[in-house]
Amino acid sequence: MSNLLAVIHVKKKGLGLDDDTYRDLLARITGVRSAGDMTEQQRLQVIAEMDRQGAASAGPRRSLRADRVSGRYAGILRALWLTGYNLGIIRDSRDSALISFVERQTGLSHTAWLNDPYDAARAIEALKKWIEREGHIKLTSRSADDRRGAVIERQLELLGLASLPEDLADAADDEVIGALGRQIRRAAK
Repeated sequence: MSNLLAVIHVKKKGLGLDDDTYRDLLARITGVRSAGDMTEQQRLQVIAEMDRQGAASAGPRRSLRADRVSGRYAGILRALWLTGYNLGIIRDSRDSALISFVERQTGLSHTAWLNDPYDAARAIEALKKWIEREGHIKLTSRSADDRRGAVIERQLELLGLASLPEDLADAADDEVIGALGRQIRRAAK
């Protein structure tokens, strides 16, 4: 085992990568799924990417969990996923379901590997289009506040309500969306 191969394995452990996620990383960077089959140059590319992912940082490192959304685009993906869930379009709110969706859209096995804006846009836009098509709501070209207001309006329509219930009148938008989403899911059962 070359010195670089040992470094890769130490960094793999430091990042907390499971075998499938590790091999996906190798393939994404070099096209080869085994560090043992790589050239020294390819191994250096993998080490550089692992360092960029945080393997070289000092101190304890949170490991990548296969069942938790993480990475550069995790916030927008999670927000859209929960929007779909609270409109009754998406049935499973778990991060693992979102990760599976992203994998179907991009071929990447985890949201943490969504570093290329093109790949991220594919997943984000597919999710937006799904929500717009199934939820009969327009999300694109709106600010975050406008989107929240549109979601609440659509939820009220789905529930057949003309206005917010009194107990939600003073609540924050996200709290309202969650409460109305629970009502929509109960009504769908």
